[in-house]
Amino acid sequence: MKKLARIAFIGLLASSMTSCYYPGYKLKPGDKIGNMELTTSFDKNIHELCDFTELSLGTCEIPAPESAIGISTGWAEDTLEALNLAWAGSRWEMSIDNHQVDLPSFGTFDLDFGGQKARVWDVGLLNFEPGKHTVQYDFHLENGARVGNHTQLFIFTVMAAEPPQSP
Repeated sequence: MKKLARIAFIGLLASSMTSCYYPGYKLKPGDKIGNMELTTSFDKNIHELCDFTELSLGTCEIPAPESAIGISTGWAEDTLEALNLAWAGSRWEMSIDNHQVDLPSFGTFDLDFGGQKARVWDVGLLNFEPGKHTVQYDFHLENGARVGNHTQLFIFTVMAAEPPQSP
Protein backbone atom coordinates (compact mmCIF):
# COMPACT_ATOMS: atom_id res chain seq x y z
CA MET A 1 0.00 0.00 0.00
CA LYS A 2 2.86 2.41 0.84
CA LYS A 3 4.47 1.63 -2.51
CA LEU A 4 1.24 2.51 -4.37
CA ALA A 5 0.90 5.76 -2.39
CA ARG A 6 4.53 6.67 -3.16
CA ILE A 7 4.02 6.02 -6.90
CA ALA A 8 0.82 8.13 -6.87
CA PHE A 9 2.60 10.97 -5.05
CA ILE A 10 5.53 10.93 -7.51
CA GLY A 11 3.09 10.95 -10.45
CA LEU A 12 1.15 13.86 -8.96
CA LEU A 13 4.35 15.79 -8.26
CA ALA A 14 5.66 15.20 -11.78
CA SER A 15 2.42 16.30 -13.44
CA SER A 16 2.16 19.44 -11.31
CA MET A 17 5.73 20.43 -12.15
CA THR A 18 5.15 20.32 -15.90
CA SER A 19 2.99 23.47 -15.73
CA CYS A 20 5.33 25.40 -13.43
CA TYR A 21 8.60 27.17 -14.07
CA TYR A 22 11.48 26.97 -11.65
CA PRO A 23 12.87 30.14 -10.08
CA GLY A 24 15.37 31.65 -12.49
CA TYR A 25 13.76 29.97 -15.50
CA LYS A 26 13.41 32.30 -18.49
CA LEU A 27 10.43 31.88 -20.80
CA LYS A 28 11.00 30.63 -24.34
CA PRO A 29 8.78 30.38 -27.43
CA GLY A 30 5.86 28.06 -26.67
CA ASP A 31 5.94 28.72 -22.91
CA LYS A 32 2.81 30.14 -21.28
CA ILE A 33 1.84 32.74 -18.71
CA GLY A 34 -1.65 31.56 -17.78
CA ASN A 35 -3.30 31.00 -21.18
CA MET A 36 -1.03 33.48 -22.98
CA GLU A 37 1.60 31.74 -25.10
CA LEU A 38 4.89 33.28 -26.18
CA THR A 39 5.55 33.05 -29.90
CA THR A 40 7.60 34.34 -32.81
CA SER A 41 4.56 34.14 -35.15
CA PHE A 42 2.32 37.19 -35.25
CA ASP A 43 0.84 39.43 -37.93
CA LYS A 44 0.49 42.68 -36.00
CA ASN A 45 2.76 44.52 -33.59
CA ILE A 46 1.52 46.35 -30.51
CA HIS A 47 2.89 49.58 -32.03
CA GLU A 48 0.16 49.34 -34.69
CA LEU A 49 -2.45 49.58 -31.90
CA CYS A 50 -0.83 52.09 -29.54
CA ASP A 51 2.01 54.59 -29.74
CA PHE A 52 5.04 54.70 -27.41
CA THR A 53 3.46 57.43 -25.25
CA GLU A 54 0.26 55.44 -24.66
CA LEU A 55 2.29 52.33 -23.87
CA SER A 56 4.60 54.10 -21.41
CA LEU A 57 1.70 55.90 -19.67
CA GLY A 58 -0.43 52.75 -19.46
CA THR A 59 -3.32 54.23 -21.45
CA CYS A 60 -3.09 51.66 -24.27
CA GLU A 61 -6.21 49.51 -24.64
CA ILE A 62 -6.15 46.37 -26.79
CA PRO A 63 -9.52 45.18 -28.16
CA ALA A 64 -10.61 41.71 -26.98
CA PRO A 65 -10.60 40.01 -30.39
CA GLU A 66 -6.83 40.56 -30.79
CA SER A 67 -5.11 37.26 -30.12
CA ALA A 68 -1.59 37.28 -31.65
CA ILE A 69 0.43 40.47 -31.25
CA GLY A 70 4.13 41.23 -31.31
CA ILE A 71 5.41 42.94 -28.19
CA SER A 72 8.76 43.76 -29.73
CA THR A 73 11.22 46.56 -29.30
CA GLY A 74 14.72 47.10 -30.52
CA TRP A 75 17.14 49.78 -31.65
CA ALA A 76 17.46 51.95 -34.77
CA GLU A 77 20.34 53.91 -36.29
CA ASP A 78 20.80 55.84 -39.54
CA THR A 79 22.93 53.16 -41.19
CA LEU A 80 23.35 49.39 -40.88
CA GLU A 81 26.98 49.97 -39.85
CA ALA A 82 25.90 52.27 -37.00
CA LEU A 83 23.22 49.75 -35.96
CA ASN A 84 25.75 46.91 -35.92
CA LEU A 85 28.10 49.04 -33.82
CA ALA A 86 25.36 49.97 -31.32
CA TRP A 87 24.15 46.36 -31.12
CA ALA A 88 27.65 44.93 -30.60
CA GLY A 89 28.18 44.27 -26.92
CA SER A 90 24.64 45.36 -26.01
CA ARG A 91 22.90 43.48 -23.19
CA TRP A 92 19.13 43.01 -23.17
CA GLU A 93 16.64 41.70 -20.60
CA MET A 94 12.88 41.43 -20.87
CA SER A 95 10.00 40.54 -18.59
CA ILE A 96 6.29 40.05 -19.17
CA ASP A 97 4.12 40.52 -16.07
CA ASN A 98 7.29 40.00 -13.98
CA HIS A 99 8.21 36.74 -15.76
CA GLN A 100 11.74 36.82 -17.22
CA VAL A 101 12.09 36.04 -20.94
CA ASP A 102 15.00 34.31 -22.68
CA LEU A 103 15.40 36.85 -25.49
CA PRO A 104 18.11 34.99 -27.47
CA SER A 105 15.72 32.04 -27.95
CA PHE A 106 13.34 34.38 -29.83
CA GLY A 107 15.95 35.96 -32.07
CA THR A 108 15.77 39.30 -33.89
CA PHE A 109 14.93 40.66 -37.31
CA ASP A 110 16.07 43.77 -39.16
CA LEU A 111 13.76 46.26 -40.84
CA ASP A 112 13.59 49.77 -42.22
CA PHE A 113 11.92 52.11 -39.74
CA GLY A 114 11.31 55.78 -40.43
CA GLY A 115 14.32 56.05 -42.74
CA GLN A 116 16.56 54.19 -40.29
CA LYS A 117 17.80 50.62 -39.97
CA ALA A 118 16.33 48.80 -36.97
CA ARG A 119 16.96 45.50 -35.21
CA VAL A 120 13.97 44.22 -33.25
CA TRP A 121 13.40 41.29 -30.90
CA ASP A 122 10.98 38.72 -32.37
CA VAL A 123 8.66 38.31 -29.36
CA GLY A 124 4.89 37.95 -29.51
CA LEU A 125 1.97 36.72 -27.43
CA LEU A 126 -0.98 34.55 -28.40
CA ASN A 127 -4.33 34.45 -26.59
CA PHE A 128 -4.09 37.68 -24.62
CA GLU A 129 -5.87 37.46 -21.29
CA PRO A 130 -8.10 40.40 -20.32
CA GLY A 131 -6.60 42.80 -17.81
CA LYS A 132 -3.53 44.93 -17.34
CA HIS A 133 -0.14 43.67 -18.58
CA THR A 134 3.39 45.03 -18.33
CA VAL A 135 6.29 44.33 -20.68
CA GLN A 136 9.66 45.74 -19.70
CA TYR A 137 12.86 45.78 -21.74
CA ASP A 138 16.04 46.82 -19.92
CA PHE A 139 19.13 47.17 -22.07
CA HIS A 140 22.63 48.56 -21.99
CA LEU A 141 24.45 49.86 -25.06
CA GLU A 142 28.26 49.69 -24.97
CA ASN A 143 28.74 51.50 -28.30
CA GLY A 144 27.19 54.23 -30.43
CA ALA A 145 25.74 57.64 -29.74
CA ARG A 146 23.54 56.63 -26.78
CA VAL A 147 25.84 54.51 -24.61
CA GLY A 148 24.32 53.55 -21.27
CA ASN A 149 21.30 51.97 -19.65
CA HIS A 150 17.86 52.21 -21.20
CA THR A 151 14.36 50.97 -20.33
CA GLN A 152 11.36 50.54 -22.62
CA LEU A 153 8.09 49.97 -20.77
CA PHE A 154 4.83 48.80 -22.34
CA ILE A 155 1.79 48.94 -20.06
CA PHE A 156 -1.47 47.99 -21.73
CA THR A 157 -4.92 46.71 -20.87
CA VAL A 158 -6.58 43.94 -22.84
CA MET A 159 -10.30 44.62 -22.86
CA ALA A 160 -12.71 41.84 -21.91
CA ALA A 161 -14.92 40.52 -24.68
CA GLU A 162 -18.45 41.88 -24.49
CA PRO A 163 -21.18 39.27 -24.25
CA PRO A 164 -23.25 38.91 -27.43
CA GLN A 165 -26.35 41.10 -27.59
CA SER A 166 -29.66 39.26 -27.85
CA PRO A 167 -31.92 40.38 -30.73
